[in-house]
Amino acid sequence: MPRPARNTFHAHCFACGADNSDGLHLNFRREGRRSIGLCRPGDRFRSYDDRVHGGILGTILDAAMVHALHDEGFNDPVTVRLDIRYRRAVAPGSLIVVAASIEKRRGGMVWLEGSLSTGGTDCATATGVFRVESRDLTTLRLAEEPPLSHDEHSGI
Repeated sequence: MPRPARNTFHAHCFACGADNSDGLHLNFRREGRRSIGLCRPGDRFRSYDDRVHGGILGTILDAAMVHALHDEGFNDPVTVRLDIRYRRAVAPGSLIVVAASIEKRRGGMVWLEGSLSTGGTDCATATGVFRVESRDLTTLRLAEEPPLSHDEHSGI
């Protein structure tokens, strides 16, 4: 199920909302099974003089994962866990490319992986676990995943 047009999708979201004047204004597109986003955080998002705050980078990775879920038809995913490995600092004003994709699902939980780079250099990677509503499970298009048995549902 395609997500709504950009002007109605998370309009006030700090990460991607077009109507949030204080936000990052991430722009996403879909490439295959990945959600790809671009943004250029300015000086107001820095921690030390030479780098974007790590929490902002985490927000960007989280947003990419949410968009990957929306691209697969999940309406209101909730972050359960986000593990980030920071590899290099990102300078304010750098063009950031972030990518995320679904790796697996089990019941109402979905696992994703994401990466963040600038200038072709990997700066951070992340894995995330998201809870999705049961009404959304029928829309997931990962055909290689067989339906789960009752025992598998209760093990989460």
